Amino acid sequence: MTRIAVIIPSRKRPESLKAVLRALQASASGIHAIHYAVSFCRDDLATEAAACSVPFVSTFQRPADCTPGAAFNHAVRKMPPADVYTGFCDDVFPLTYKWDEHLAHALRHPLVCFCWQEVTDPLNASYIASAGRVVKAIGDLCPEYFPYWFSDLWLAEIHHLAFGFRPSLVDGLQLVGKRGTTQGFRDFTFWCRVFAHTRPERLRAAVKLAAEYGSVPPDVRGTMEVCRAFDADFQSKAPLFETRFADPKVPELYYQKAKARAEAMLTNALINA
Repeated sequence: MTRIAVIIPSRKRPESLKAVLRALQASASGIHAIHYAVSFCRDDLATEAAACSVPFVSTFQRPADCTPGAAFNHAVRKMPPADVYTGFCDDVFPLTYKWDEHLAHALRHPLVCFCWQEVTDPLNASYIASAGRVVKAIGDLCPEYFPYWFSDLWLAEIHHLAFGFRPSLVDGLQLVGKRGTTQGFRDFTFWCRVFAHTRPERLRAAVKLAAEYGSVPPDVRGTMEVCRAFDADFQSKAPLFETRFADPKVPELYYQKAKARAEAMLTNALINA
């Protein structure tokens, strides 16, 4: 029996959240021990009530200025240890019957990190599951700098630096969700700069992760060149992303604080260079 942690940071989508949780529970095999956890903001009682209305779901309150990555890490620290951790969204649904068996099989393969396949974007490795040994090796799974998107990129790059390749998509492990605006999406080029600036942190984590699995990172200089090429390609898509995903609303407190912290970090780096 595999211990599986499913963590969903959620905000102000209570009915969708309930539907996602019920879909996950209804399509699980019943063989494995699954711990569902929902992270909610203290001012969002509707989300807490929705999560609590579904059996076998734990809730964790996060501060209003908490980024999605920080919410995920907070939940991991509060939960019992798991053999595999997977993040989910409150508007994404599993399409695979006995999805938990696919996760358990991937862990036995054994894979370190591996990805769900998003049917609307099947080559995009954006939903990563991680073995419990990854938490043991590097501590927090997600970076806490970013207000959107970059947690999966962070983990994928650590895996790449540690083992020489990106996490694999698990054949048949599928999910689906709408591709609309992303809460907090703005200042994309700025956040790409923050991601590039923090690469040394990922390299240090990769050394620890490789050591956990009894190996040494291969050809780090070559991998770093590939990662910088990824940076350039990702930033080149800024106009497309701004059109598809930009959030027109006034940024919320968590975004404002995240950007202020990141700006200070980049400024300090320039002063100390």
